[in-house]
Amino acid sequence: MEKFLLAAQRQEGLRQVILETVDEAHPDAFRRMLRLILDNELLRFSATLRAMDVWFGSATMSRL
Repeated sequence: MEKFLLAAQRQEGLRQVILETVDEAHPDAFRRMLRLILDNELLRFSATLRAMDVWFGSATMSRL
C-alpha cells in the first residue's frame, strides 16, 4: 500500500481510497503509514488531510 500511495501522484481518488482504510490496519501498519505521510510530505494533499481528520477527529483541521 505504501508504494501505491506514493505512486498515486495526482490521482486524488486513489490516494483517498488507500487512506480511508489505513485506520483499520494493524497498529504497526498505521504507524508506518503515518511515517510515510510525514517523510514524503503528503499532508499537502486534501485526501491526506481528510483522512487525518477522520483518524484523529475534526480538531486536526483547525490546528493545521
